[in-house]
Amino acid sequence: MKQIFNLLLLLGVAFPSFTQSVELTPKEVHAFRLLKASLFLSNKHGPLFFDRHIYVYKRQENGTLWVQAARNPGLSDPLVGDRYDHYVLDVNKPNYSVIQLFDDCKAEAWLTINEWDGDKPFKTTSTRFGRVIWSYNEAGQPVTMDEGRSYRRSGRQKSYRETKMNLSYDVEGRINGADKVLQVYKPSKNSSNLKEDYEYTEESIQVEYGALGTRLQVLTYRKEKRGVVLHKDQVYVLTQDAGSTVIRNTSTTMGNGQITETTSSVLNEFDSSWNLISCRRDNPDYLWTYQYTYDAGGRVVAEYRELFDKSKKEVSKAISYERTFDSRGLLMEQSETTEQPGKPRERRVISYTYSPAEGNSSVTRCEHEEENIMRFYDENDQLFKEVTAGKVRTKENGVWTNWRFMRM
Repeated sequence: MKQIFNLLLLLGVAFPSFTQSVELTPKEVHAFRLLKASLFLSNKHGPLFFDRHIYVYKRQENGTLWVQAARNPGLSDPLVGDRYDHYVLDVNKPNYSVIQLFDDCKAEAWLTINEWDGDKPFKTTSTRFGRVIWSYNEAGQPVTMDEGRSYRRSGRQKSYRETKMNLSYDVEGRINGADKVLQVYKPSKNSSNLKEDYEYTEESIQVEYGALGTRLQVLTYRKEKRGVVLHKDQVYVLTQDAGSTVIRNTSTTMGNGQITETTSSVLNEFDSSWNLISCRRDNPDYLWTYQYTYDAGGRVVAEYRELFDKSKKEVSKAISYERTFDSRGLLMEQSETTEQPGKPRERRVISYTYSPAEGNSSVTRCEHEEENIMRFYDENDQLFKEVTAGKVRTKENGVWTNWRFMRM
């Protein structure tokens, strides 16, 4: 066991003190490193991911590995850096291995390892990148993701190109950069005798890690007749103190002889349990503010959103939510009230009922069947419409109409 643990330390796997007893196999070590590389390569499209976390590992009864970013102020911010609640790695399937990316109960995305090269994933398929091939450096870190060759048809000719994503690491073994490199070939009728035309970097992602913050820069380039030119420069600066995180984004776009610069910022504030209690999203035109209230189980039971229009210098929309949960943590009712200048107040209430999922005898938080009914109230708080299961009915002159299917 000591040899395995030393190997994982050599590969840069972080172990919080309360998870050192979990033995990761070499396959799991490499699979998780590859997952982090895939998440980092998605940074241009958001949400942001940074390789700066300490992770909690748990071995499940079926042998799979459960992984979650440690959630405390000294290690990570739950809103920037890792959007998923947890991951489940199953590297022991007979024909393939799979990594599932969960948002609480539901798997939101997946990455399948179709072929291994020893203990390292070689060919993978994912919801984000499709089928790709990976290569590694001497330290076992994934350094290239090869998306293969594709083409676009133009008349009888085809324009072929190959796409690769190249990763770099800092001295602590964290991913700190990625370049999307395109190899373009001269137009051809088929791929049997291609001739190289030119190569250029289409995207470049660079990250600088600091003790209290992170800086992310995304550069986008375009190939034009005059050569490869910078098209867009986005810079995200994240700073953090004991109870807040600030994200500042500056985006500069170049094109048609013009330079357009926009700036925005997000301020997140947290309570002592690291629950988000307020948020300010500021851009040149609008300011959104959010406030959150939690119950003892860490669930949001009240939420208030306000949109301030800077050109009109007034609050153009205010939305408040109230939620109730049962003992299992299932949402039972949500009330949403919207107020806008010059418009009647709107309120709707969604009520939920649950039944056991197929094959189960009871309802659990993550396994169940759900039904809901949505009720709409007017400015006098009088019920006038109900919607459920694709059907609607309204109250006309104090009398309910028959249920009818909603038109798409």
